[in-house]
Amino acid sequence: MKKLFDPIFRSLALSVKKIIVLFGGIPMILAALILTAAAFFICSLALSAVKPDRVSIVCVDECCSDNSAVFLDSLASADGVSLSFSSDRDSAEKKLLGGHTEAILVILPGYDESLYSESTDASEVFIIRTAPKSVSSEAIRELIAGKLLSMRVYVRTVSELEKEGIPDAEVRLNEQLKLYDVSAPTLYTVESIGQSGADASSALFGRGFAGYPGFTALVIMLLLLSLSRSMTKPEARLASKRLYSADKGMLIGTVSDFLSLFLSALAVGIIACCFASALTFSFCIALIAYCLCVSGLCMLFSRFGGSGRIDIAAPVIALVLSLLGGCFMDFTSLSPFLTALSQCTPQGQFIAAANGGYWFLLLLLTEAALFVFLSLMGLRKTRQ
Repeated sequence: MKKLFDPIFRSLALSVKKIIVLFGGIPMILAALILTAAAFFICSLALSAVKPDRVSIVCVDECCSDNSAVFLDSLASADGVSLSFSSDRDSAEKKLLGGHTEAILVILPGYDESLYSESTDASEVFIIRTAPKSVSSEAIRELIAGKLLSMRVYVRTVSELEKEGIPDAEVRLNEQLKLYDVSAPTLYTVESIGQSGADASSALFGRGFAGYPGFTALVIMLLLLSLSRSMTKPEARLASKRLYSADKGMLIGTVSDFLSLFLSALAVGIIACCFASALTFSFCIALIAYCLCVSGLCMLFSRFGGSGRIDIAAPVIALVLSLLGGCFMDFTSLSPFLTALSQCTPQGQFIAAANGGYWFLLLLLTEAALFVFLSLMGLRKTRQ
């Protein structure tokens, strides 16, 4: 038993020493852990921030007529609108500049006359000002214009009915409109697609963003590619050759290289789990499989070429694989081809596995074993 476990303990102890060397000392390890935790904390806050489901509008009614009151009631009853009132333009401007509202609406004194006018220029009726960075500015203008058109149709219909001599025209019209609202068919439905998580449709970035798994995959890939550069330096290669000449040195050296990368990735994964807003079993299992796969991939890269080549290739490899893997965008909401393409990369397989695609776990583990095997083959060739 001692002969069996002795190489394992020696490999584990050596991997810990290699991690300290790769990071440049224990203080640098602590600094890296703190920075990583800060990055995941910020990412978690950004992804869990709920986007507002209502547009805030401050109104100033300078017309103060029954028609303007009806218009404001209609606007306040619209889905997704939060309406508040201000006594004058200056106070409304202060709310807009202070970021307390997305838009201000001023109803000008000529509003009643405009309902019977043939002009379609809304600037004669309203003053609309929106915040510079408001993403809802066009929607607000379209909503107000639609409500104005509806009011004009309503007022003119009542006027025409009264001209025809129909008694209680306005009351009867309102009754018919209420009946229509109850029985009217649904004009449209909104369907969310994608695998970004159950709460993605209400998240700040929406379902199009890959979310927390994508960010986790990117950080682990960048970290391991950066660490693998140190394994290709001349002094590191010289130390490895001395180790390989000892009894079971090749086994211990290879296992310690893999463990040093895997434990580093696993530390990042544990931090990611600590700050995950909705931690799931599938995410944890997929994370372990992804750490194994990327550790094998980065060890394979370290067996070929010098550190200069790895320095140049590392950011390119990380960027290309992350883009294709869907770390920055959820391809399942775009096209089946891009989805299939992303699932050919470790990042895409990890994201798919984290969302319940358990057969991708087997694929990640198979790739990890393949990468380790190829790195061993490359090591033997370099020794020969």
